[in-house]
Amino acid sequence: MRRGEGPAPPPGFAVFYIPNDFHEDTAKMWNVGVQRELGWNTVVDVSYVGTRGSHIFRSFNVNVPLPGPGNVQQRRPYFSVAPGITTINQRDGAGKTWYNALQVKLDKRFSHGLQALVAYTYSKTEDNIATLGIHPTLEIRQRAPGVSGSKMLDIPQIFSASLSQSWRICAGSSGSAFMPTCCSPTKIKSDE
Repeated sequence: MRRGEGPAPPPGFAVFYIPNDFHEDTAKMWNVGVQRELGWNTVVDVSYVGTRGSHIFRSFNVNVPLPGPGNVQQRRPYFSVAPGITTINQRDGAGKTWYNALQVKLDKRFSHGLQALVAYTYSKTEDNIATLGIHPTLEIRQRAPGVSGSKMLDIPQIFSASLSQSWRICAGSSGSAFMPTCCSPTKIKSDE
Protein backbone atom coordinates (compact mmCIF):
# COMPACT_ATOMS: atom_id res chain seq x y z
CA MET A 1 0.00 0.00 0.00
CA ARG A 2 1.36 3.43 -0.94
CA ARG A 3 1.44 6.38 1.42
CA GLY A 4 -1.92 8.15 1.54
CA GLU A 5 -3.79 5.04 0.51
CA GLY A 6 -5.72 2.93 2.91
CA PRO A 7 -9.17 2.06 4.02
CA ALA A 8 -11.66 4.91 3.98
CA PRO A 9 -12.79 6.13 7.40
CA PRO A 10 -16.21 4.88 8.51
CA PRO A 11 -19.23 7.18 7.99
CA GLY A 12 -19.51 9.86 10.66
CA PHE A 13 -15.81 9.54 11.54
CA ALA A 14 -14.59 12.77 13.14
CA VAL A 15 -11.01 13.87 13.59
CA PHE A 16 -10.06 16.65 15.96
CA TYR A 17 -6.87 17.95 17.47
CA ILE A 18 -6.37 19.63 20.86
CA PRO A 19 -3.00 21.34 21.44
CA ASN A 20 -1.01 20.63 24.62
CA ASP A 21 -1.26 24.27 25.78
CA PHE A 22 -5.09 24.25 25.97
CA HIS A 23 -6.42 26.53 28.76
CA GLU A 24 -9.87 27.22 30.19
CA ASP A 25 -11.70 30.39 29.21
CA THR A 26 -10.91 33.51 31.26
CA ALA A 27 -12.95 36.72 31.39
CA LYS A 28 -12.00 39.98 33.08
CA MET A 29 -14.61 42.71 33.45
CA TRP A 30 -14.44 46.22 34.87
CA ASN A 31 -16.37 49.47 34.86
CA VAL A 32 -16.05 53.03 36.11
CA GLY A 33 -19.00 55.35 36.41
CA VAL A 34 -19.87 58.85 37.49
CA GLN A 35 -23.37 59.84 38.53
CA ARG A 36 -24.33 63.47 38.94
CA GLU A 37 -27.57 65.16 39.91
CA LEU A 38 -28.19 68.07 37.57
CA GLY A 39 -31.09 69.52 39.51
CA TRP A 40 -34.74 69.60 38.46
CA ASN A 41 -35.04 65.93 39.52
CA THR A 42 -32.59 64.92 36.78
CA VAL A 43 -29.63 62.55 37.09
CA VAL A 44 -26.94 61.81 34.49
CA ASP A 45 -24.85 58.65 34.63
CA VAL A 46 -21.72 58.21 32.48
CA SER A 47 -19.85 54.89 32.58
CA TYR A 48 -17.02 53.05 30.88
CA VAL A 49 -17.38 49.26 30.65
CA GLY A 50 -14.62 46.93 29.53
CA THR A 51 -14.27 43.18 29.10
CA ARG A 52 -11.34 41.05 28.01
CA GLY A 53 -11.63 37.38 27.25
CA SER A 54 -8.61 35.13 26.89
CA HIS A 55 -8.15 31.45 26.20
CA ILE A 56 -11.59 31.46 24.51
CA PHE A 57 -12.55 28.12 22.97
CA ARG A 58 -12.26 27.93 19.19
CA SER A 59 -12.92 25.10 16.78
CA PHE A 60 -11.94 25.35 13.14
CA ASN A 61 -11.15 23.09 10.23
CA VAL A 62 -7.41 22.95 9.52
CA ASN A 63 -7.95 20.78 6.42
CA VAL A 64 -9.65 23.40 4.24
CA PRO A 65 -8.52 23.21 0.59
CA LEU A 66 -6.52 26.18 -0.59
CA PRO A 67 -8.09 28.19 -3.43
CA GLY A 68 -6.92 27.26 -6.91
CA PRO A 69 -7.52 25.05 -9.91
CA GLY A 70 -7.62 21.29 -9.88
CA ASN A 71 -9.08 18.61 -7.68
CA VAL A 72 -10.46 20.11 -4.47
CA GLN A 73 -9.54 17.09 -2.34
CA GLN A 74 -5.91 17.11 -3.48
CA ARG A 75 -5.56 20.76 -2.43
CA ARG A 76 -6.28 19.89 1.21
CA PRO A 77 -3.19 20.31 3.46
CA TYR A 78 -3.49 16.80 4.93
CA PHE A 79 -4.55 14.98 1.75
CA SER A 80 -1.25 13.07 1.50
CA VAL A 81 -1.62 11.79 5.08
CA ALA A 82 -5.39 11.15 5.18
CA PRO A 83 -6.98 11.43 1.71
CA GLY A 84 -10.42 10.28 2.86
CA ILE A 85 -10.76 12.81 5.67
CA THR A 86 -12.11 16.20 4.69
CA THR A 87 -12.46 17.76 8.12
CA ILE A 88 -9.84 17.94 10.85
CA ASN A 89 -11.03 20.25 13.59
CA GLN A 90 -8.48 22.00 15.73
CA ARG A 91 -9.98 22.84 19.12
CA ASP A 92 -7.93 25.27 21.14
CA GLY A 93 -8.17 27.94 23.78
CA ALA A 94 -6.29 30.64 21.89
CA GLY A 95 -9.29 32.90 21.21
CA LYS A 96 -9.38 36.47 22.50
CA THR A 97 -12.23 38.97 22.79
CA TRP A 98 -12.34 42.69 23.54
CA TYR A 99 -15.32 44.86 24.48
CA ASN A 100 -15.21 48.58 25.29
CA ALA A 101 -18.25 50.80 25.81
CA LEU A 102 -19.22 54.30 26.82
CA GLN A 103 -22.68 54.33 28.40
CA VAL A 104 -24.65 57.52 29.05
CA LYS A 105 -28.00 57.59 30.86
CA LEU A 106 -30.28 60.54 31.65
CA ASP A 107 -33.10 60.00 34.16
CA LYS A 108 -35.73 62.71 34.71
CA ARG A 109 -38.54 62.42 37.27
CA PHE A 110 -41.57 64.59 36.78
CA SER A 111 -44.49 65.18 39.14
CA HIS A 112 -47.33 62.66 39.68
CA GLY A 113 -45.10 59.60 39.13
CA LEU A 114 -44.06 60.39 35.55
CA GLN A 115 -40.48 59.42 34.67
CA ALA A 116 -38.41 59.68 31.48
CA LEU A 117 -35.25 57.66 30.81
CA VAL A 118 -32.88 58.08 27.85
CA ALA A 119 -29.84 55.82 27.41
CA TYR A 120 -27.12 55.62 24.77
CA THR A 121 -24.25 53.13 24.39
CA TYR A 122 -21.31 53.47 22.04
CA SER A 123 -19.27 50.28 21.96
CA LYS A 124 -16.81 48.18 20.03
CA THR A 125 -16.48 44.39 20.08
CA GLU A 126 -13.53 42.56 18.55
CA ASP A 127 -12.26 39.00 18.59
CA ASN A 128 -9.89 36.66 16.82
CA ILE A 129 -12.34 33.78 16.59
CA ALA A 130 -12.92 32.37 13.10
CA THR A 131 -16.41 33.14 11.85
CA LEU A 132 -16.75 30.41 9.25
CA GLY A 133 -15.23 27.50 11.15
CA ILE A 134 -12.03 27.54 9.10
CA HIS A 135 -8.47 28.15 10.16
CA PRO A 136 -8.10 31.79 11.30
CA THR A 137 -4.85 32.33 9.40
CA LEU A 138 -6.55 31.82 6.03
CA GLU A 139 -7.42 35.01 4.18
CA ILE A 140 -10.85 33.77 3.06
CA ARG A 141 -12.67 34.65 6.31
CA GLN A 142 -14.98 37.02 4.40
CA ARG A 143 -14.60 40.10 6.54
CA ALA A 144 -14.58 43.69 5.49
CA PRO A 145 -11.17 45.32 4.91
CA GLY A 146 -9.73 46.66 8.15
CA VAL A 147 -12.26 44.81 10.33
CA SER A 148 -11.05 42.25 12.83
CA GLY A 149 -12.90 39.23 14.09
CA SER A 150 -16.52 38.27 14.09
CA LYS A 151 -18.83 41.25 13.64
CA MET A 152 -22.01 39.24 14.17
CA LEU A 153 -22.22 40.34 17.82
CA ASP A 154 -20.94 43.89 17.39
CA ILE A 155 -23.74 46.44 17.75
CA PRO A 156 -21.75 49.69 18.03
CA GLN A 157 -24.58 52.07 18.88
CA ILE A 158 -27.66 51.49 20.98
CA PHE A 159 -30.21 54.17 21.85
CA SER A 160 -33.23 53.62 24.02
CA ALA A 161 -35.84 55.88 25.56
CA SER A 162 -38.73 55.18 27.85
CA LEU A 163 -41.53 57.03 29.57
CA SER A 164 -43.25 55.50 32.57
CA GLN A 165 -46.06 56.45 34.90
CA SER A 166 -46.52 55.22 38.48
CA TRP A 167 -50.04 55.05 39.90
CA ARG A 168 -51.28 54.44 43.40
CA ILE A 169 -54.32 52.22 43.13
CA CYS A 170 -56.81 51.77 45.94
CA ALA A 171 -60.37 50.45 46.20
CA GLY A 172 -63.17 52.71 45.01
CA SER A 173 -65.80 54.19 47.30
CA SER A 174 -67.99 51.09 46.89
CA GLY A 175 -65.15 48.89 48.19
CA SER A 176 -64.99 46.90 44.94
CA ALA A 177 -61.50 45.84 43.91
CA PHE A 178 -62.65 45.79 40.26
CA MET A 179 -63.38 49.51 40.13
CA PRO A 180 -60.10 51.14 41.25
CA THR A 181 -59.70 54.86 41.38
CA CYS A 182 -56.55 56.91 41.79
CA CYS A 183 -56.06 58.29 45.25
CA SER A 184 -53.37 59.90 47.31
CA PRO A 185 -52.02 58.26 50.49
CA THR A 186 -53.98 60.71 52.65
CA LYS A 187 -57.32 59.44 51.29
CA ILE A 188 -56.73 55.75 52.10
CA LYS A 189 -59.06 54.61 54.90
CA SER A 190 -58.73 51.60 57.12
CA ASP A 191 -61.69 49.32 57.95
CA GLU A 192 -60.77 48.57 61.57
